[in-house]
Amino acid sequence: MALLCVLCRLVEAAPVSAPAPAEVEEKALAARRAIVSGELRIKAERWKMQPQRRKAYDEELTVFFDRDKVRLERQQFLPPVGNAADGTAEKTVYVADDKEFMFYSNVLASLDPRIAAKTALDKTVGKEFLAEGRPVMASKGRLDQMGGHAHRVFDPRTIGMLPMTLGALPLSRLDLLLTRPDRKSTSTREDSIGGEPVQRVEYERKDGCWLRAWISPAKNYSVLRMEIADKREDGQWLTSIECRPKAHDDGAVWFPESVTARKHRNGELMEEEIATIRSAAFNQPVDPTLFTLEGLGMPPGRMIQDLSNRSTGTWDGEKVVPLMAPPPAPVDLESESRRTWLLLSWAAAAGAALAFWVLRRRMARA
Repeated sequence: MALLCVLCRLVEAAPVSAPAPAEVEEKALAARRAIVSGELRIKAERWKMQPQRRKAYDEELTVFFDRDKVRLERQQFLPPVGNAADGTAEKTVYVADDKEFMFYSNVLASLDPRIAAKTALDKTVGKEFLAEGRPVMASKGRLDQMGGHAHRVFDPRTIGMLPMTLGALPLSRLDLLLTRPDRKSTSTREDSIGGEPVQRVEYERKDGCWLRAWISPAKNYSVLRMEIADKREDGQWLTSIECRPKAHDDGAVWFPESVTARKHRNGELMEEEIATIRSAAFNQPVDPTLFTLEGLGMPPGRMIQDLSNRSTGTWDGEKVVPLMAPPPAPVDLESESRRTWLLLSWAAAAGAALAFWVLRRRMARA
């Protein structure tokens, strides 16, 4: 009995172990998955650091989302090229869900020949398109029909959950790194960032990459820092984000106020992006019109290409007016050939019968 009492005291005196990695990670994911709708306005600035620091671009994003529907308004500003006095301002609206994708682009102003070549529908009218700020053709169709455009829309809940720039998020999902199962080793321990207690999760993947994440239980399991290290042919890379979470709805939702993403190669800073969330609202009704053609904000007369049925039309402000009907269904050549031979056989038989009848008539008269 005395030995049992000693063991009980030891158990009671032992420090409480840190949560298992999956538990900490699941709580971080659960907090983000609880966000089902919202609106974000983001300003992002990106720099290239080599061979010298230079601005790559600025962009402003407005994101509306409601469960599986996402609307992304991207206005990008590219720096001047060569002797051009001004850069380029281009605005594109993307709308996507798990079934359909549509986008509409509008060049606001440009002196950049790269954009002229990319956006003009015809080389002969390229300058007029840019000078007048006229939009190019809108497109809609299935996600798998949109090519590279489908890689522009991302789940906004991934912001601050992956060590990536905003431009890399469309190729990712929320649970890409947290709770990832292909691990060789994993650990969780107490740590601190700027004096704030956090849980530090660390694991090695089977492919040799290392992930470290500093998660704050006090801020609804927000990620304060995350980094992934991997060795490539051109050296050792370290990609990281640092997040500054902000409370919304009296602490019911925590979401980054800013995210700084950096890429280092062999200890040298290569790229940096600072994304500032200027305003945010979560779990509120979103106007369903925003996810429709009507909500794209196209002026009447814009051409619309529907890749799902290979048709083309124009937008009259309320609906699509067909310009070209969908092509006819493909012909079954084998069935068509069989039908042709059958008709020819019938014609030959009818001709032979007619010839035989004429011959018998002549013979009877003779």
